[in-house]
Amino acid sequence: MRSTAIPMPTRVLLTCVTLGALASGCSDSPSHAGSGVDCGDATCAPTETCGTCSSDCGACPTGHCRDGIESAGETGVDCGGPCLACSFPGDRSRKRGFAYNFCDWSFSEGQTDLDLLASGTTAGSGATWFYDWGVSPGACIADSASLRDSVEFVPMAWGLTNEGSACASGGACFVDSLSRDQFLSRVPASARSLLGFNEPNFSHQSGLTPSVAAAAWIHLEYVADARGLSLVGPAVNFCDTTPGSNHGGSCTEEPSQRTVTFASYSETFPAAYRYNAFEWAELFYDECSAAGIAGHDCRIDYQAGHVYSYWGLDWFVAIWKRKAGLTAPTAAHCSNQAEDSDEFGVDCGGNECAACSAWAREQFRKALWITEFAPSTDDAGSAQSTQQRLDRTNAYIDSQLPILEADPFVYRYAWFMPKTDIASLDHVDLLTESTPVARTPVGINYLGEAHAP
Repeated sequence: MRSTAIPMPTRVLLTCVTLGALASGCSDSPSHAGSGVDCGDATCAPTETCGTCSSDCGACPTGHCRDGIESAGETGVDCGGPCLACSFPGDRSRKRGFAYNFCDWSFSEGQTDLDLLASGTTAGSGATWFYDWGVSPGACIADSASLRDSVEFVPMAWGLTNEGSACASGGACFVDSLSRDQFLSRVPASARSLLGFNEPNFSHQSGLTPSVAAAAWIHLEYVADARGLSLVGPAVNFCDTTPGSNHGGSCTEEPSQRTVTFASYSETFPAAYRYNAFEWAELFYDECSAAGIAGHDCRIDYQAGHVYSYWGLDWFVAIWKRKAGLTAPTAAHCSNQAEDSDEFGVDCGGNECAACSAWAREQFRKALWITEFAPSTDDAGSAQSTQQRLDRTNAYIDSQLPILEADPFVYRYAWFMPKTDIASLDHVDLLTESTPVARTPVGINYLGEAHAP
């Protein structure tokens, strides 16, 4: 979904070694153990920078907030002053965030909302990061002290203009017809990561086929490389594959018949084929390689996904692990020695089985950002009282957040949204829409404050 307006390692790879017990059923060897303990081990650890270990982290990028030295008004190395604060409150979850446009909703209170979300009244409460589907924070909060000292803003390359056809020549590239350099100039100095395309498998979101997204990924790399940002892959979500459907949840269509051929499989998709979440992601990963339309092995440091379900999040995370080959598939057709309709090869590919290629499996092992989630009544019916929905939402938070916090596969997660008028999500507000603004019971719970059971 999108609103009405538009120090990290450089690469995090979850492997059979690093996941330990989570990795039962691994189908192939990891490319490296990802220990990140020594300079020279080919892994840029959180304690290393381009300035202290260029062999692991690469040359220092343009931009003083990532150059490995104290400069340009910073109060520490790459922190303080115009950059992120040198220390955030140390007892808050580094995973907990939210997705919200502060400045374009009639009920938004801008900086007041931000301050309530970024800090709490008890130890360990409050969010530590957010994004608003745009490249820079809205004007109504741009000067907020909370934005730098208490919560991290993460920019997003939401989608493309004309499928990125003019990007390389310096023309309109990203949303709002920004060229690559114009987009780059708007990325905040404090940025550490760049989020990729938003729900590209939705025709009414960024609406990109896997091949178009893969061919254009180099333009996100251009921005990320110039500023030393970690790069988060496109965020997919489950969509409506019904032929001819045309609504907010309809899947993106392939405009003409397309055949993709890789060493591990060959698949033909007819015109008007609609890609659902995990098959879109697998095809994107394969296309975004030297063997695919991208023509080079794309830099994808993390992956992303969205999920709206009253039934929790653990099943969703489990699919990513199965696609990675980290855990055994649960669907019977994934081990019947035949190529079934939802597979790209024999017992591999599609929405349930492990990815067919070693390259795609490696991408699926990257740590996961759940950049939108909430318990939607769409899958549970709305014949419940307001109190029943609130009780169930709080039970959802109580059961699911500990799972996300404990799972090393989940890097970050973001609640959609602190305030919303979407009917199926009218029970999930973290803040009140009336003034004076305050945290709701759901907000108190999600933000980690003490609450009544």
